[in-house]
Amino acid sequence: MSGASSTTRDWARDKALQATVSFGFEIQNVMVEGRVHTDRDLLLSLVNVHKGDALFGVDLEKTKEQIETISWVKTLSIKRQLPDTLHLQLEERVPMALWQQDRKVSVIDQEGFVLTHKNLGRFKDFIIFTGKKAPQYAGGFLKLLAAEPGLFNKVEAAQYVSGRRWNLKLDNGLLVQLPEDQVALALSQLAEHQEKDALLDKDIKSVDVRMFPSIIVQTHPGAAYSYQANYNTQENAI
Repeated sequence: MSGASSTTRDWARDKALQATVSFGFEIQNVMVEGRVHTDRDLLLSLVNVHKGDALFGVDLEKTKEQIETISWVKTLSIKRQLPDTLHLQLEERVPMALWQQDRKVSVIDQEGFVLTHKNLGRFKDFIIFTGKKAPQYAGGFLKLLAAEPGLFNKVEAAQYVSGRRWNLKLDNGLLVQLPEDQVALALSQLAEHQEKDALLDKDIKSVDVRMFPSIIVQTHPGAAYSYQANYNTQENAI
């Protein structure tokens, strides 16, 4: 009896939906707003409707849940616009940086959410983060770094070391070792020295700020420079 009852309900529902279609409530348009990176074909396959389907036959909640499984989609608003349109408003996750782990490179967002590891060419100018827990802290660190544009624009990669602090690799190969604490002040001081005398453009191997406010500059073997008094210089230091 329960099977017969279920069949009757389905039959009645189908008849009711057919009636709504006869009144003009059928899908003629699927409108999508906010899509930048989300794959169009994947999105439409999850919506799974065709022209002429009953507008009221779409399970909005189920469709929302399915589309929000796409990595790029943070949230989705879906609604019917009478008489014939299904409207989707996407809020996508914003790509922020690259993360390299076990030789695999992925795009991550502000929250450290992995978005994709495919077609990375369009993100080639992003800073590359390394370190197992780097995605968790990359967003906050990038905010500090972005506050110093003269330094930010020179950074190619950032390594999260021992779950405590950051190392930077600059575009000229220079290594910058940052402290565990007072990171914002250390970055500000580095940016100030860069602006005043282009410290980070000199022919040196590394800049160690782990003992902030001291700055230890490691030169190449045989190199000799005149630095300001507030630098500690080491020639070929360990």
